[in-house]
Amino acid sequence: YKNGNKYVYLYNNATAVLTSVKIGRELLGGYEVVSGIKSGDRVVLNPQNINGEVCNVFVVSGAEK
Repeated sequence: YKNGNKYVYLYNNATAVLTSVKIGRELLGGYEVVSGIKSGDRVVLNPQNINGEVCNVFVVSGAEK
């Protein structure tokens, strides 16, 4: 949360970019995202160590396509 808004970091070309999202219903184990991301976007799952709106990152899990 930032200023009452919800955000996720999206992965794009070795960069994590802070992106505003709108949250819908609470689902089992999570929430529905109703706007702000689209199919195929790659969400950074553990952004705890990211500071700021843009940060260089790298994939460590082999999830790189």
